[in-house]
Amino acid sequence: MQYNRRKNPNSKGGISGVFLDTTILNMLDYHYETFLTVCKTLNYTRAAEALNMSQPAVSNHIAFLEQRMGTKLFYHKNKKVYLTNEGTFLFNKIQFMLNYSTKTLDELHSLDYTKINLGCTLSISDYIIPSFFVQMFHDQKEFRLDVMVENTQILLDYLAQGKIDAAFIEGDFNQDVFSSFPFAQSTIVGVCSPEFELADQEVKFEDLFDYQLITRELGSGTLSSLENILQKEQIDITSFKHQTKLGSIDLIKRVVEKNIGISFLFDVCVEEELARGSLKQLHFKEPFDPKNMNFVYLSDNPTTDFILKMKEKFQ
Repeated sequence: MQYNRRKNPNSKGGISGVFLDTTILNMLDYHYETFLTVCKTLNYTRAAEALNMSQPAVSNHIAFLEQRMGTKLFYHKNKKVYLTNEGTFLFNKIQFMLNYSTKTLDELHSLDYTKINLGCTLSISDYIIPSFFVQMFHDQKEFRLDVMVENTQILLDYLAQGKIDAAFIEGDFNQDVFSSFPFAQSTIVGVCSPEFELADQEVKFEDLFDYQLITRELGSGTLSSLENILQKEQIDITSFKHQTKLGSIDLIKRVVEKNIGISFLFDVCVEEELARGSLKQLHFKEPFDPKNMNFVYLSDNPTTDFILKMKEKFQ
């Protein structure tokens, strides 16, 4: 399998494509085990304890890799260890190959079906994608499907590391790294309780700054979409004086229904509540632009070919 790295414009160094291809063949080298452990702990002392070796030995292993690759993999700031762009790239590629090596061994013992690991964000898994899964099971019997539900950022990390084969997301992603196509659209809407004093009125963001804003957690596509909308209005989300972050869409809706605060969610997530009147919409002079929901994958993932055959089922 060939891996070609796209140049990161923010990177000061680089890893030779030829070198990476050759080192892949020797991935069990103990230097890489040390590298992965430091990546996961971001602490040389804890990495040494986990590997049952001295801290100088850990440092020597990392120095050996950095010298061999001609680039820094870690840097120190305020007595903390951080991955460089090159270090992050190498970590993701090693994880990708290790995860797919494990998957390949599993599939050798189950050649009668294809195993697919998919990721979905909360908004998509609960309100958009279930009909696709039903159709997929009707039309294709020779596969085993595992679905993980997480926020956009976690799914993109897992995709880069090969923990999942593809993901349905509504958040932003690096189009130089991931392949994609849109499969649906949805629009962010402001929602409030019927008892909220500005319910069903035309509002500006400035009218809402003093009220409790209830959002999804950091890393979610819903929150990043709201931040993008605010940025277009030259507004920072910190302008809202009172904020609460919740990781559950249903919980957000229940809290807003009790008039504890307001929120901004994708319209598909609040259609039923708006229809029955348990939530009311906050009306702005201009509606927000619709957002693409994307199917995101790595083009060099062999499982993707199987999934793309089902493309028409969820477009």
